[in-house]
Amino acid sequence: MYRILTRYIPKEQWRQINLNLVIFRNQAAFEGYKQQQQANAGWVAYYHGRRNQAFMAMQPNHQSTLRIARHEMTHAMMLGMLGSTPIWISEGLAQYIERLRWQLSSAQIEVDQAAFEQLPEHSAAYQFSAMAAMSHQQFNGENQQQHYAQSAAMMHFLLGHKAGQQWLRKTLGYFAQNPCGAYDAPRFFAQAYPGGLVAAAQRYQKWLSGAEFRTHYY
Repeated sequence: MYRILTRYIPKEQWRQINLNLVIFRNQAAFEGYKQQQQANAGWVAYYHGRRNQAFMAMQPNHQSTLRIARHEMTHAMMLGMLGSTPIWISEGLAQYIERLRWQLSSAQIEVDQAAFEQLPEHSAAYQFSAMAAMSHQQFNGENQQQHYAQSAAMMHFLLGHKAGQQWLRKTLGYFAQNPCGAYDAPRFFAQAYPGGLVAAAQRYQKWLSGAEFRTHYY
């Protein structure tokens, strides 16, 4: 996890991250705690940055528990090294790394085929541009689950080609130098992606329509 994430974070920002992961014995206990803490009811788990704690429920199977734990650990690493970043980037990367699997000595990020195929193709370019500029409040408002799926697909798309990888590296490099800095999607894409946001959105729509989903290897 750390090795994959730090490919896109400047080396001077690398640091050890210690996280207190709290796992409730069942979903009911976790839901009760969420209600007590007034946390978002739709969250499967959540990370509390000020306390450096992540909270989740034990899942019916081991792999699901590990997947959610990897998601929250990614949030902890990003916040610890970069501070706050645009929500579609932080959630997209957390969902990307949660799909990590090992095959011998190779790390693999598998495709969430079912989720990606459910995303609307005809408006994919518009959705990409809208998501790239979305605020935390908008992301966690209406259509929250679709926003999660959209950010996961966008991140898998970006990390599947060189221009997207370079864009993420430059963008996270900016936040490394400017923790919680201002973010303007059109400007960031214009500065670091060939053709800017319009080109990225059009390429994403082609990728989604063609179902060009591939496992990534590290």
